[in-house]
Amino acid sequence: MNAYETMFIFKTKVEDKAKEKVLTGIRNIISSAKGEVEKMTPWGVRKLAYPVKDEEKGEYYIAQFLSPPNTIKDIAKYLELNEHVLKYMTTKKDSLEEPKDQKVKKEEKKEEAKEA
Repeated sequence: MNAYETMFIFKTKVEDKAKEKVLTGIRNIISSAKGEVEKMTPWGVRKLAYPVKDEEKGEYYIAQFLSPPNTIKDIAKYLELNEHVLKYMTTKKDSLEEPKDQKVKKEEKKEEAKEA
């Protein structure tokens, strides 16, 4: 089993039910391949660097998981065919670690708590 991280971007006008259906689909693909989902982290709405499918903003999510290598093709096909997903990217990781952006936010919160 390898550690992977997939970042994907939803259109901003997608309903929560549709997002949950996509997240459940990814979990099902991974679990059917005897993989394990560690985290599904929402990163919120952000401005895109350039318009994608006429969208200026997107809602980012990161999925961190362990799975066999052949699972990545299935996830890519699933996200590619989904009308609610603008873009996605999967990277192989040495280990499952917290995304850097989230680490920075936690450190800032700790510093604020110390000052209070």
